[in-house]
This record gives sequence, C-alpha cells and structure tokens, in this order.
Amino acid sequence: MTRNALARIGTQFDDLSNALQKAARWAADHPADVCFLSLREQAKRANVVPPTMSRLAKALGFDSFRAFQDDFRDHIAWGSANFASRARRLQRRARSGSADGATLEHLQASNV
Repeated sequence: MTRNALARIGTQFDDLSNALQKAARWAADHPADVCFLSLREQAKRANVVPPTMSRLAKALGFDSFRAFQDDFRDHIAWGSANFASRARRLQRRARSGSADGATLEHLQASNV
C-alpha cells in the first residue's frame, strides 16, 4: 500500500528544498484547502510561486498536482462518515426535533 500525501510530507520533509518545505508545511496545515482550492490559490496562500506546488507533488512521488490533490481528497478524515451520510444524519436529527428550544437557547447564550 502506498503512503498518502500527508505521510509522505512527514517522512520526506527534511529532504525537500526550502521552497518545497514552505509549500509542504502549508499543505499539511491546510488539508481541506488542498482538496478544493486551485493550484494558483494554494500557491498564493502558501506564499510560493505556482510551479512550486507542482514540484512538491512530483517530489513526493505523484505524477501530477492533480494526483496529489486527489490523494488529499481520498485520505482526509471528514469526521466519522462521508458527507452524504453526515448530511442524512443531520437531516434525520432535524426532523426528529432532537434539538429543543432550551438546548438551542443554551448554545446561543454560550456562543455570545
């Protein structure tokens, strides 16, 4: 079994150039952004030039940046279940009325 991108970043980090380390650190700190943002936007947020993100993917053994990004999508833990099942669970909870007014009032007061 091949290691996922985050594991590769962890084991290969010290072997990367300074620019690639900067990009890798950002990717490891922002895995959800890696999943959904464009290469250019990721590079902007990581404060590196766009080709650095592609070079990072290649340095970690991926064929392309897209493969690197797809690996993040496949391996990031989004909670105990995938989006669809989480949405269904939230919808069931809303229909069952499990969140009563007193609970909501308490939550809102604690948020304030």
